[in-house]
Order: sequence, then C-alpha cells, then structure tokens
Amino acid sequence: MCRSKMESATPSPPNICASKASAEVQGHSPDQKQTVAGRRHVGIIAIEPVGHYAVRLVFDDLHDSGILSWDYLAELGREQDSRWQSYLNALASRGLSREPK
Repeated sequence: MCRSKMESATPSPPNICASKASAEVQGHSPDQKQTVAGRRHVGIIAIEPVGHYAVRLVFDDLHDSGILSWDYLAELGREQDSRWQSYLNALASRGLSREPK
C-alpha cells in the first residue's frame, strides 16, 4: 500500500526540504513559518525506515530532522506543483534565492 502511494507521485528533494512539516521550518504558529533559502542543490543520501509508517530522510547537507509519514510524502507528491510555486513566490517576496550563499 505505501509503495503504490509513493510511486504515484514522488516529490523532489528540494520540494521536501521546503515543505517540511517540522517545527524547524513551520514554526509553532503561522507567523513563525520559515522560508528555506539557498537549497538549489539538495540530494537525499539515505532513507531510514521508522516503523512501518514513516521514514527519516538524510540530505546531503547532513540535516535529518523530522520524520515524514508515507501519507505526508504522498501528499507532497500530489501537491508538488502548487507547493513548489508557493515556495518560489515566498522566496521572491522576501528577496531570497535558491542559490547557496
């Protein structure tokens, strides 16, 4: 069941980073939400299972915070285009870039 959800729509690593549900990115309230900049070249170097319901992704910048459920990853895949455009709009409105500093 989990495999078919992932095969139907797989989000890209930068989209996962920008959309993470962790408090690190989302904050504890809407006014604390962070826009992650400087992440044009992000890759996944490891995927660690967490029980049967989730994974922890390890990125090549070595951050690995957060556990992503299969359902959330499927949601990111389904909504990739709209979430990606929202992310690009947020970068632009804050004068930020995807380019590393």
